[in-house]
Amino acid sequence: MVTKTLLGLAWGLLNTGEPQQILIDHYTSGIIQGVQGEDIRLPTRAPRSREPVIVAVLDTGVDASHPALKGALSLPGYNAINGSSDIQDSHGHGTHISGIIAAIPDESGFRGVSESALILPIKVVQTGPNAPIRPQDLSAGAGTALTENVAKGIEVALDRGARVIHLSLAWPASIRSERVDQAIARAAANHVLVVSSAGNDSTLARVYPCIYDSVICVGAHGPDGAFTHFSNHGPMVDLLAPGISILSTWPMKKSPATFAGGIGHEFRNGTSMAAPFVTGAVAELLSRGMNPEEVRNRILLGTRRARTESQFRAGITQNFSALARPNSKTSRFGNLDIEGALALAPRSFIHPKKNELHLEWDGVSPYFDLSIDWVNDWVDAQSVKITFGGQTVQISKFPAKSSVSIPIRIPVSSESESSFVLEAQVEDGVGNKNQYGIPISMVRPVTALKLPREGLVDEIQGLESASPFTVRSILGSPSHTDPRFLILKEQPGKTLLQLLEKKRVGPPVTIEGFAPDQLLNGYALFSGGYAAVFFKQDPKEPRPSFFFKYFDEAFHLIREESLGTEITVLSERFQWISRKGTPTPLWISLGFTPKADLPPYDPWNPMDQDVKRPRVYFLDQGSLRVVRLKKSETPLALLSDARILVTEGSDYLQTYSVLKIREGEVIDRSPLSLPEYRMLIGAVFGNKPEHLGAFPSSGTVVTTPSAPGNLRVSLIDAALKDSFDRDLIRPTPLDSFVSVLGAFQKNSDASFFIESHYDLYFDRGPDRPLLSTSLNRYSYIPSMIFARSFFPVAITTEGQAKLPALYVPATVANGNISEIIVADEASEGLRRTLRFRFTSDETCQMIGNLIQASEISPAYQAFICGKRLVRVPLTK
Repeated sequence: MVTKTLLGLAWGLLNTGEPQQILIDHYTSGIIQGVQGEDIRLPTRAPRSREPVIVAVLDTGVDASHPALKGALSLPGYNAINGSSDIQDSHGHGTHISGIIAAIPDESGFRGVSESALILPIKVVQTGPNAPIRPQDLSAGAGTALTENVAKGIEVALDRGARVIHLSLAWPASIRSERVDQAIARAAANHVLVVSSAGNDSTLARVYPCIYDSVICVGAHGPDGAFTHFSNHGPMVDLLAPGISILSTWPMKKSPATFAGGIGHEFRNGTSMAAPFVTGAVAELLSRGMNPEEVRNRILLGTRRARTESQFRAGITQNFSALARPNSKTSRFGNLDIEGALALAPRSFIHPKKNELHLEWDGVSPYFDLSIDWVNDWVDAQSVKITFGGQTVQISKFPAKSSVSIPIRIPVSSESESSFVLEAQVEDGVGNKNQYGIPISMVRPVTALKLPREGLVDEIQGLESASPFTVRSILGSPSHTDPRFLILKEQPGKTLLQLLEKKRVGPPVTIEGFAPDQLLNGYALFSGGYAAVFFKQDPKEPRPSFFFKYFDEAFHLIREESLGTEITVLSERFQWISRKGTPTPLWISLGFTPKADLPPYDPWNPMDQDVKRPRVYFLDQGSLRVVRLKKSETPLALLSDARILVTEGSDYLQTYSVLKIREGEVIDRSPLSLPEYRMLIGAVFGNKPEHLGAFPSSGTVVTTPSAPGNLRVSLIDAALKDSFDRDLIRPTPLDSFVSVLGAFQKNSDASFFIESHYDLYFDRGPDRPLLSTSLNRYSYIPSMIFARSFFPVAITTEGQAKLPALYVPATVANGNISEIIVADEASEGLRRTLRFRFTSDETCQMIGNLIQASEISPAYQAFICGKRLVRVPLTK
């Protein structure tokens, strides 16, 4: 046996117990102790007696010139992006996967799982997941929607005789494609097995295509036999396969990043690498004459139990056993074991379908009555016992290929967790036992016929609900008792804008040349009037132009201003200031000096040129102006109190000052004295913290990296009182903190919601354990956009105390569902209760922004249902 070359590096094929190094992030790596035999258990080669098994790999294409793949391809392939036969892989993801399935054995003994597989390459994306650990956008540069390409690819694969379809892809369950539904159903009807990767976000949230009951969903285990830290898990995941430090083929013209042995091979991590091991195993069993149903049954039931402790260390001197960490992740079955699958005697296979149960609660009923469907996919069973939900059901005979529906009653209240897994166990008459999880998701529907009983309902006067309209919040509305909204009705080439105030809709104002979706935001101004900011994107320009519409208190249009892109662009973090008694925006952005502020020509320096740099801009009666700073000053941030933080100097000689602005001029310049040195260039400047005490918080929250994976968060306050400065330490080297999503202050105490790569944490202070829950994150959503899906809010209790929470509006990640995650000290956890989880239909519009809490009243979630304004108090 050759172990000193490539085969010795391929632990997924042959695990001798050697430690395996993994890359954690850009700064750190770690080591996982291998456990001998924790591989896929390749069987002895069987004589090939049948035609090769065509395996369609829907991915980034393949390098057809690779020596290890030349004889393992079924060409021509297909490019679903442009309809051609060009399947060249410029990324490497598809080539790596193809090698795991079917690389031709070389002199070192390195090989793919199955010599019987022939890869049919179908290109559905240009760029693949950006390993080592975390995938990125799968749709960038794809030309058309990913789901459409996948559906087209499946259809082509079926037409070309594929017996297995491989998909190392994933997208959120909220993005449904009927065409993919139909393609997957057609594959199942034609007895074609589909294998998919589970995803790399360490979540049990459901993703396509794993969500389909007929798809074999694969998570990743490490060389120690335990779940990897990044693998998705839960009832959606069928089994695990090797998925970390996986060596396979790589495009010959693309340099490997981590493999030092030469071109043509590379190490990669992810469930994308785990799934092709299963695909290869499926092809191998099919080549031995088994039918697809038997292959699926043997692959799943023939698994061995996954290990529950991960043998990981982050330093060379640390001891593996001392750092063994309990792993609470679960899957429907265990680790891929091909020898076990082949040796398995036919038996019953009784299980619930993977389909998630979606329940809608009326806010009153104390329980749900529902039925769980169970199927037997293999041989007849006698004396079956099914235990779940606190009940046990006996079935004397359960024939093969039959199903039974068993009723169950689930208690529910507003404090019930909105999503949970119902544990179940099946035992047949000959001693076979299997554990399953049944995913259940609950939500409170808000429709015209199902209004929340605690909601405050007001009739809206003057609203013509028969005409289609959209509703937007007005930011900066001073009182929750008098919420204000904008009603937008689209007409050809224009938008009718109306103010909803005091439960009354005012007369329409015509905004020519703009559609409702071009409204950036509506604002309540300190002058008592309003502003609406629209944007317009010229296809020839990389950035949009902005248009300001100003209204008086009666919502009459009184003036208009615009901002092009020649000098600078508007920052979304602008603030309103007064200029000659008139509200105007103030912001920091990169740009040139406006003409009105250019210095006069200097004959002693005729070559002096205006350069693009960060500047402080404002509008003065439609004219773009700049706040005059010292030449040595660079603006860093617009603080929450409309002051400007500037810096002077360089490197460790940086000094900082806070400037006070009045009428567009600097009237005060105060040095900022920090208790310790801070490099604020590149820092993330947030808003002021939410207040949980008797008085409002002030200042601006500032976040900077500290040690790799950790964050330092501070409060910059003009008065430098009641401030905080804290290091937020990641709980494990296998994860890293990414950003602070919300800061809260109660007197001198501070607490924080923190986003890591995989989870949501709540830091309650030094020496107190972190609270955590899954982010339910989907890696294809860019981090910047994902972070904007969380908004800090204070939840009011019955005793008028306030709890820190995050509001998650209805977004791509969670469909048309909004929820609030509460840091509950009583339960020592982050809770997603049914009380705060809402959805709506076409009869009710959910307002994206909350009506903020005041000192005497709670925050509200608002809906417009027909001609009614519904406000649901966010109280616990």
